[in-house]
Amino acid sequence: ICSSIFINKAAAVIESTTCQHLKSELIKCNIELLKYCNKNYRFPIGNCHGDLTLSNMIISNDGTINLIDYLETFFESPLQDVVKIMQDFHYGWSFRYESPAANLTAKIFCMHSTPSLFTGLKLKYKNQIKILFILTLMRIAPYVNDEITKIWLLKSLRRELIV
Repeated sequence: ICSSIFINKAAAVIESTTCQHLKSELIKCNIELLKYCNKNYRFPIGNCHGDLTLSNMIISNDGTINLIDYLETFFESPLQDVVKIMQDFHYGWSFRYESPAANLTAKIFCMHSTPSLFTGLKLKYKNQIKILFILTLMRIAPYVNDEITKIWLLKSLRRELIV
């Protein structure tokens, strides 16, 4: 995939973000993104859900994962879904509105339940995952309409820049 696609998408996100505080953080992220977009990368291609987060799943007592969000899949890179669920495990998108106690419980769950699959994929697709991690966070900015999500996004963007 030509890296210019990611550069152009980041520029469009920055342009469409109205909150100046978020926009300044996005510019920092864009600088980081450009470090990884200096060449074209191979991405696996296949079915993609597009919104694979913990809030769209139920995990049963026996560890079975059940998808409860029935969006139509589309043909893209499944790494997009991997990055969305990884971000949920790392940054807690699905429980950002929970009470402090529930939020802590969810964080502990995520710390001890992160699938080992993530490690292997991060090794094999290191730069591709980094690009998608940054861009997927950036893409939230134009839609932020509450203070909780704004604080969550700023914190996540800043953490991603130092990872």
